Amino acid sequence: MKNLSMHKITLQTFIIIIASFSLSFIIISSFLKQNEQVNKFYENIKLTVEVVNDVLVNDFEKAIINYSFSDINPSFISMTNPIKSSNNELIKKFFAINIFYIGKKNNYLYFKIINKDIIKYLKLDLIHFLDIHFSNLDLNFNYYITDNNNIFVYGNKSFYEKYNNIQYIKDIYKIKSFYTTKLDFFKINNKPLLKIYVFFKPSIFDFPLNYIKTFLFSIILTIIISLIYHFYLFRFIMFKFNLNKELIKKITLNSIIEKEDDFEIIDTSIPEFNELFQDFFRIINTLKLPLKNALSENKKLRANITKTEKENLAILTFLSTFKKFLYGKNNYRTFDLTIKRLNEELPFESELLKQNLNNLFNKLSIKIIEIENIKNNYYSQLEILFNIIGSMSEIKEYDVTHNILMGKISYYLGEKLELNEIQLKSLYYGAKIHDLGKIFIPDKILLKNGKLNNEEWNIIKKHPKYGLIILNNLKIYPFLNIGKIIISHHEKWNGKGYPYGLSEKEIPLEGRIVSIVDSLIALITDRPYRSAYSYEDALKIIELESGKSFDPELVSILLKHKNQIKNIIEQELNKK
Repeated sequence: MKNLSMHKITLQTFIIIIASFSLSFIIISSFLKQNEQVNKFYENIKLTVEVVNDVLVNDFEKAIINYSFSDINPSFISMTNPIKSSNNELIKKFFAINIFYIGKKNNYLYFKIINKDIIKYLKLDLIHFLDIHFSNLDLNFNYYITDNNNIFVYGNKSFYEKYNNIQYIKDIYKIKSFYTTKLDFFKINNKPLLKIYVFFKPSIFDFPLNYIKTFLFSIILTIIISLIYHFYLFRFIMFKFNLNKELIKKITLNSIIEKEDDFEIIDTSIPEFNELFQDFFRIINTLKLPLKNALSENKKLRANITKTEKENLAILTFLSTFKKFLYGKNNYRTFDLTIKRLNEELPFESELLKQNLNNLFNKLSIKIIEIENIKNNYYSQLEILFNIIGSMSEIKEYDVTHNILMGKISYYLGEKLELNEIQLKSLYYGAKIHDLGKIFIPDKILLKNGKLNNEEWNIIKKHPKYGLIILNNLKIYPFLNIGKIIISHHEKWNGKGYPYGLSEKEIPLEGRIVSIVDSLIALITDRPYRSAYSYEDALKIIELESGKSFDPELVSILLKHKNQIKNIIEQELNKK
């Protein structure tokens, strides 16, 4: 086959589309012809029904006139007793006669006739009336008649029973091989008293086989034309096209780099396709040298990235390990082993980083030892200082053991609540000097055997504020966090404490801990106005105050670990 341009292929495709469209148009036209036949049949039926309707209405009106002005009584109309009904609708007026429609009952239509001052009630026998008019008609369709409430009156009852539930949303409704329509019937002065349902089958449906044959022939012809076009034209084009496509599929980065000569196309006999593939392979051949250079540079870059990643990881690991050591999560031995492992894992090219890390480790080790010595000395001095301050604040009421137990039990509860090291240290020292402000309370009030009066009690309530004033200017650790313990250890869970009436989580956690520990130790200690409670009785009293004076969660933790806390108390008392 000679070479074909895309223009020629497009032209041939357009001709085939026109041919297919023409065939489709013939088929569609035949169906439109069918629809035209249906519409004509519908119009004829509609006209027939209107003619019959006019005849029925005329006969009805004549019968009413004869009944009113003469002695002629039609067989389908008879007198009836007066009927009481709110539905008296005037449907016709001629001469002096007014016809009112009352309603339908048992295949009878009821009317009220007023002729001047004479009122008569009549009933129309629908079956007899319709039978007179329809029995002699030769209709080419089936039908049935209902009242306006869809109750069967006359006609083909089998059709009524089968199709009376159809919802008519348009004039003509198709059911299998025939059509149906609904029309107003027996209209008197545009008031339809009945409905007629018509079922018809146009003559065009007598020859469905012809349409089926035409449709099948068109499909077969279109398929044959398409197959010829595909096998004799498209297959030729796609064969050469697919050869080039398979060649392109086999092209990989490695094949481009490894191939010594240039890629060449397979001729497709279509200039546009040949030009497309030539441009593609020209670009591929042009990229061969840059790709080789890029691959070489990529290998070097990946080596440098790997080295940098290892060095960055080593630095991060060093800093992380040092941070953990600094905060007491790792010991010095773990820190040392981590540095040695990093030196082993770093590549040979990172020798400078190894030296720097080792030098930094050696310097940090010296500083760490110095800091540890300072830190140990600092905490030793703090322990002495807070023991002295605590003893000063409690010496009038308790012995030294009271403050030691306050610190140890508070620290123990803080551990169970998983507080960090700084919080635990602050809690420990704050518990020891929680009543620092009592050094300003007169002995006659502080050591009074009897009940305090209101004035004395108001003075006692000021001691948390006095203690906070003493620490107000100390902004260094751990004094910075101790102030909230001193000011809040007499607040109550229900908001009835002092000095500020804080409640629930408004009270700092450390203050809630010291409050419950202070109450426990006070209950098991002799006071000027009462003897000490037993440890078990003291726990019962605290349990009763859960949710009132004390945090329910802390009370639960205290009771859960009551045996361990009892051991702390006994060990300290045995040292006396």
